Amino acid sequence: MNYRHAFHAGNFADIVKHVTLSRALTYLQRKDKPIFVLDTHAGVGSYDLESEQAARTGEADDGIGRLWPLLADAPDAVGALLAPFADAVKSQNAGDTPRFFPGSPALIARLMRPQDRAVFCELHADDQAALAARFGRAKRIRVNHMDGWQALRTLLPPPERRGLAIIDPPFEARDEFDMMLDGLEAAVRRFATGTLLAWYPIKHEAAVAAFRTGLGQRFKGALLVETAVAAPAADATFRGSGMAIINPPYTLASELETLLPWLMARLEREPGAGAWRIEPLS
Repeated sequence: MNYRHAFHAGNFADIVKHVTLSRALTYLQRKDKPIFVLDTHAGVGSYDLESEQAARTGEADDGIGRLWPLLADAPDAVGALLAPFADAVKSQNAGDTPRFFPGSPALIARLMRPQDRAVFCELHADDQAALAARFGRAKRIRVNHMDGWQALRTLLPPPERRGLAIIDPPFEARDEFDMMLDGLEAAVRRFATGTLLAWYPIKHEAAVAAFRTGLGQRFKGALLVETAVAAPAADATFRGSGMAIINPPYTLASELETLLPWLMARLEREPGAGAWRIEPLS
């Protein structure tokens, strides 16, 4: 599948991905020491949900469009954990219906402290130009016209020795799952203590199953987080997504156990279809 960010911005998978990213960043920032954040496939940074690309799929309507008015009714524990993500969306919107959705670079930039540093990489020329226009003048943020897989091999380890990488490729290539396994392995060799968050779509079950097997063989102690808004279908439609998390923050699994039941019950496409699982790989 082609998962160019603009076509899917603000959908259920984006919500889970960005909530997870916000919780990982919040954990790393418990210490005053600076952190480094690498976004390997950064896109344009922020998305107009009324653009031609977003309107073509309409996925945001069943994602942030549906969730946004329900946030006020979230239990206190859920609301507190969602706050960094919700505040980022609120910062780009006025009114009751979100028009814009912050991509991972916008979320990272909002959560960065003065001592933190980030590099946003994007290979697509037009997207990189838009990303550079948005963040090119920001202090302690660098925008690179660079292949994300190469970034994992050349930008790690960071001088800060603390931080994370968010890996969110478009899945345009047939061998993207293999590229992700190799990219994660290269990143771990260079940055053994870093947190790595690798996103993937759940569409073709055989490909996802092979990827899970590869993760288990190569990355003991990783955390697998998967969500779905619909039951498996014969036509292999996009129904779910996952994140493979290397060196997960200590509190992340318990936080997601609080968040995901509430989120998926509100994002499911039909009653009872909202599924989630959190699995440590041993």
